[in-house]
Amino acid sequence: MRDLGSGSDTGRLSRAGVWHKSVCSGSAGSNCVEVKHGQESVLVRDSKGDSAVWLRFSRVAWFDFRWAVRRNGDR
Repeated sequence: MRDLGSGSDTGRLSRAGVWHKSVCSGSAGSNCVEVKHGQESVLVRDSKGDSAVWLRFSRVAWFDFRWAVRRNGDR
């Protein structure tokens, strides 16, 4: 699923869950990424940007992305 979303979406996902700051976000607050897990999708947003703009990933795509990042490390 490759879907650019909008926080104005009134669907179940946009109201459910809590945004969590990424553990990889910079301590100075300069690189803040937040994630919200839903039943079927995962939303990702830049916490300093427009909160109405986010990316939506299927749970499988999000798992695959996180696995690939962990496997490859910092390059």
